Amino acid sequence: MRRWLFLLGTAALIVLISFSPIPSGVYAYATARKVVATLENFEVKSSGDSTCNQKYLVWTNAGSFENTDSGWWLKWNSTDVQAALTKLKGKQVVLYFYGFRWPYRSWYPNIYRFELPKSE
Repeated sequence: MRRWLFLLGTAALIVLISFSPIPSGVYAYATARKVVATLENFEVKSSGDSTCNQKYLVWTNAGSFENTDSGWWLKWNSTDVQAALTKLKGKQVVLYFYGFRWPYRSWYPNIYRFELPKSE
């Protein structure tokens, strides 16, 4: 009986950890960094027939990025951020982002904040 309870408890713990949001939060903070880049192009990609599931893409001289909402960075204004970035096309900005580019899964680093570079 004790062995059965131990195995059941271990299985429940594994399932709980696997579906926990903690690993994605660790990923979001562990891979966070910034880059100064020139904004070059923009695009909106939709999944399926829905316009509710959109990904805003940003191309720069420093690479490709996505601009989507992020609960870990308390960012729910990706549409407003994309509009502001679009107005700055051709200019340099400081992009704060997390994640990595993985072409086989169409993953891009996600921008969670931007600012204009400080002039010296």
